[in-house]
Amino acid sequence: MRYLARCEYAGLNLLGQQIRIPESAILDTQDNIICWKRLPVCYINSQIARDYFIWDGDGHGQDRLRYENEIWFNKETKLYETEVSDIDDQGQPIVFPVLRPSKYSPEEIRFLRQNFSQYLESGDVILFNNKFYQAPIEDLRIMAQYMRN
Repeated sequence: MRYLARCEYAGLNLLGQQIRIPESAILDTQDNIICWKRLPVCYINSQIARDYFIWDGDGHGQDRLRYENEIWFNKETKLYETEVSDIDDQGQPIVFPVLRPSKYSPEEIRFLRQNFSQYLESGDVILFNNKFYQAPIEDLRIMAQYMRN
């Protein structure tokens, strides 16, 4: 399989050697290990692989980079209004609006859970699983398009 460097990687490889891999470099795999110049860098399902490398086994690495950046790697947070329930001084329930910073709106969370749950870890927080990083390019395109609107 083929991978592309999402951004520059500077760190240790699996042999404990210090390496530097430039952005956009092409990497190969051997078994379940991503290799740079035949040296083992990391396992394909590791956090390093998720953060630094893009699967290009389908030839859509550049599109995958753009879509993954729009869906997951964008560090921007937005403010969304939500309602919070509480009890007032007289013991009566009250509901009031609050602004909450979040990467995803409640609508985006619903969209991801309803349509692309196969790419999500279970739990209350949106975290993508290993399948996300090799998802069909059309699924990523649909997710990214929804996030843009």
